[in-house]
Amino acid sequence: MTYPLPEPRSIPGVTWRPAIKDDAAAIVVLQDACFEADGGFREVESEILERWESDYCNVTDDSLIAVKDDGRIIATSWSYIPTIAATKWRAFADNFVHPEWRTSEIQEFVHAWWEARCLQRLAVFDDGLDQWLWRGVYDWQTDAIDFLVEHGYEPMRYYDELIRDLSKPIDARPFDPALRVETWESAPLEDSLTAHNGSFIDHWGSQPIAETSWAQGVNEFTLMDASFVVYDGSEPVAYLMAAAFPHDFKDKGRTEAWVEGLGTIRSHRKRGIASALVTRAMEVFEAAGMEYAALGVDSENPTGAFHIYESLGFVSDRRNIAYIKKV
Repeated sequence: MTYPLPEPRSIPGVTWRPAIKDDAAAIVVLQDACFEADGGFREVESEILERWESDYCNVTDDSLIAVKDDGRIIATSWSYIPTIAATKWRAFADNFVHPEWRTSEIQEFVHAWWEARCLQRLAVFDDGLDQWLWRGVYDWQTDAIDFLVEHGYEPMRYYDELIRDLSKPIDARPFDPALRVETWESAPLEDSLTAHNGSFIDHWGSQPIAETSWAQGVNEFTLMDASFVVYDGSEPVAYLMAAAFPHDFKDKGRTEAWVEGLGTIRSHRKRGIASALVTRAMEVFEAAGMEYAALGVDSENPTGAFHIYESLGFVSDRRNIAYIKKV
């Protein structure tokens, strides 16, 4: 089956084309306008430029933007597909339409182009694995939710973002003395990836991450001294990845550092490793002057992670929903 890309909508004074690196600053302006209207989160120019290094998309083929004659970008559509899969292939989006240009015609086209491009890319895989189109939206973004439901997407999973006030006491959660803990400054990067892929093998929707993609995820926002790998002998059995995004502080009204990733392989669960890792990260966050710790968790995580975080003092802040259409 073929999936032809829809023809771009003809709008006077607007050109549709793939993104180029010189567009990064204008893309930030567009996304900031969408953030002011919709909430969510911001990105800075360096994060936009990372897309040209990503394994998940070839920008020339997998992006489309609408540019006005004066250089303003009024819409973007990006197709992302991770490079490896074990049980399913997933296609993700970074689609934005400026609030002043949100006609039904433009929104329909941006979404239709993204779907068609994702379907073209997914069609090359003949391994029999499930294929999903995946869109994440916050629960207050009701217009976006209605749009996705109208286009055949269903809510499949809920991800809670939790925060923890670091001015409150942090109870000690010691590691098993038989284990060894290293920061990412001293541990080989591939060891944290080994721990991640081993930890998430039985988590809903998760798929292995390739080594190049993992390396691309380490950037200027990664807190290397607050990120850890836990070893049992020479085997990496757990990890924590931490990051901070200073461009969010003003919007949030607080400084915060994130536990971006956390996992323990199945054979080493129920030994308090995750609690000890989060506690150690919070201690580093607090020492660096952060006011809050933050993390995201699948509300139906089979390891009971939600309750672990509650026991560490985390409370719900906001919720993101995964809307899925199965191909």
